[in-house]
Amino acid sequence: MDNISKDMHDFGWLEEQVKAVKTNNFFVIAGPVSKSLRKRIETSPIGVPSSYKSFVIQFGHSKLYCSRQLYMVEVFASPHEVKSKDGEDLLQFGKTDESPAYFKTTDLRDDGAEIPVYEWNPEDGLHKAFPGFEKWLLESCRIARRQFKKKRWAEIIKGPEPFSHEELKIIEARRLFHWKVVGIAEDGDLLLDITNRSTMHLSFLSVGVSGKKVGKGGVYVSVADIDPGEHKVRKVSCYKRDEQPRELELFHEPDPLPETRDSYWEFRPLEDGIEWLKRH
Repeated sequence: MDNISKDMHDFGWLEEQVKAVKTNNFFVIAGPVSKSLRKRIETSPIGVPSSYKSFVIQFGHSKLYCSRQLYMVEVFASPHEVKSKDGEDLLQFGKTDESPAYFKTTDLRDDGAEIPVYEWNPEDGLHKAFPGFEKWLLESCRIARRQFKKKRWAEIIKGPEPFSHEELKIIEARRLFHWKVVGIAEDGDLLLDITNRSTMHLSFLSVGVSGKKVGKGGVYVSVADIDPGEHKVRKVSCYKRDEQPRELELFHEPDPLPETRDSYWEFRPLEDGIEWLKRH
C-alpha cells in the first residue's frame, strides 16, 4: 500500500496519506485530542492495547476512505461495550465496511500489549481475525486503499473539479423535483408520486432510505420521462428483501458536493434514465 511501512509506532503512513489527499471528507479525523482528553486516555484503567490508545490520541474518532458517502474503515475514540450472541462481553473499537471489530474483555491486559482482534460476519460468526490492533488497521486500510484504481486515486489526491455550469443547472433542477410516498404495491415496492417543478429533464433522482436493519442507504429513481410541470407515480424497490416496507423511512438527499458527485445519478446522461425505464 502507498506510503505504509511496517513501523506502525506513530502511524506516519496514515498521516502522510491524510496530508496528501485534497478531497474534502475523504478522511475525517477528529484528532489530535486535547491535553485533558489525552491524559484521561493514557490513564484509563481499561486494558486495551497501547497501540489503540496511541492511535486515538493522534487521530481521535476517525472515518477513513470515503466511497460513495460510506467510510470503509472507522476507529472509535472510545470503545463500546457489547455482547456477542453467546453472551460474551466484547468491546467494539471500530469497523470496516465488511465487519465490526472487537476486543474480548477476557483478553484485556494492564501492560498495553497487543491482544487479538475479532470480527463478525454471517458465514463465520465471531472469529479471531488479527493478532492485534496495528495489524487490523494496516490490513483494513490496505484493503480499502486497493478499492481505488490508479486513475481514481490520482483524482482523490488532486481533489475534485468545481461543478460545471451544466452540473449547477442539474443541482438547481433536482431541488425542484418534489416527491412523496403514496402507498405500497402488492409486491412490496414503495409508490412515489414525483413532480417535476423544474424547467428541464433529469435522468434519475437520488432518494435516501433508512431502516433498522439496512441502516442508511439510498435508491435511484428514473425520472427521465417526467416532463417539466408533470407528475407520475413510480414503483421503487427499497431493500424489500431485508426490511419491511413500512419500517423504511425515505428522505431527501442533500445537495451534492464536488467530492460526492459520483454518488448522484442525476449527473448521468438522460439516455441512461430512458434505457433504465425500457428495461423495467
